[in-house]
Amino acid sequence: MSVVIPTSNGAGNGQHGHSVATRLAVPRVLAHFWRWWSGELCSVITPLMDRYWVDRHGTIDIALMPDGAVVLPPRLNGRDVRLIVDAAHVLRKTVAYPAAVEENLADVVLNDLDRQTPFTSEQIYLAHRIERRYDAADGVARIDVELVMVMRRVVSAALTRIRDAGGAVYSAVIAEPDSAATTELLPVAERTRRRMSRLQQMNLALVGALLLLIAIAIAVPILQRRAEVVELGPRVEKARNDAEATRKIEAEFQRVSQEYQLATARKYQSTPVVDIIEELTRLSPDTTWLQSLELRAPPGTSKSNKSLREVQLIGEAASLSKMIELLEQSALLQNTTQRAQTTRGTQPNTERFQIATELKPRAAPELIDVLAIAVVPRVDKLTAPNDASTILPPPRTREAP
Repeated sequence: MSVVIPTSNGAGNGQHGHSVATRLAVPRVLAHFWRWWSGELCSVITPLMDRYWVDRHGTIDIALMPDGAVVLPPRLNGRDVRLIVDAAHVLRKTVAYPAAVEENLADVVLNDLDRQTPFTSEQIYLAHRIERRYDAADGVARIDVELVMVMRRVVSAALTRIRDAGGAVYSAVIAEPDSAATTELLPVAERTRRRMSRLQQMNLALVGALLLLIAIAIAVPILQRRAEVVELGPRVEKARNDAEATRKIEAEFQRVSQEYQLATARKYQSTPVVDIIEELTRLSPDTTWLQSLELRAPPGTSKSNKSLREVQLIGEAASLSKMIELLEQSALLQNTTQRAQTTRGTQPNTERFQIATELKPRAAPELIDVLAIAVVPRVDKLTAPNDASTILPPPRTREAP
């Protein structure tokens, strides 16, 4: 029968202060989610690994009886053996710890072993598992840890017998008839490394082939694109050189075109003074006396821009408003404004004015593509088949006497 050591829930004040000082930085909700998610993931992956990766055909389960005896098969021949320890050899105890020690729970349990049990680590095989997590009455998060112990001398004698018979012990678990989970007692250092079976070797080869195919699937398109880039490099360089040559030709064409059209541009850039005077003479009434005529660039215009010039007029007229109206009707002038206050003129019934107007920009004529003009063939009237003048009258016939 199982021997159960009484539970001790006493945790010293030092442990409580230590738990407050070293509280986990990760929120408790995330920690619970991680434990749930990893547990669900392991529950899905473990059956798949046992089915497709681990070869269980060569494994033998040998039970350790309550009296310490083991029943060995006739021949082991280096086969893998799992020792199943009967529950009669198991000692259990539940201990409460602060939840902050969960990260280093194995070290904490080992250091606290002499206080919780009358045994040392050299005398027993020790395993632990967390039974539950809860918040204590003082508000500190705690965990209940179950300590599972088996006397080392009992298990070691069974292990020695199995190894002497030619078996390789890779695990020692406790028989849990009421639970599907198993508790591993054997430390990693004392386990015999299992040999890879043919199925494991085949699975490993398939995994390696899969990784190789994935690497090839990733590398081949990259190498193909690199080869295309290397192949297109000279074409791109040639296209760049052709584009540069085209830009140079275009710049030279623009320069030659500007030089060729320099005279035309200068001609239509400004209006001749003779045309301006003629236009003012035509528009001004006979009762207008012009005393000053000044042509200059309007205020704010740069010296290099001579396309717009301003005309300032000072003189006397019978009606200033009529004068402005006539100038606005001109084909050469625009934006006529009054620059000074109107005063009485020196002549009777006249007004002295000072007005300014701007010259309209002259639009250059559209360029004509000489090559696009259709060449009309010359038609000779004497040889034209449809010309009536080329049709001769029929010859006259002499009548018989």
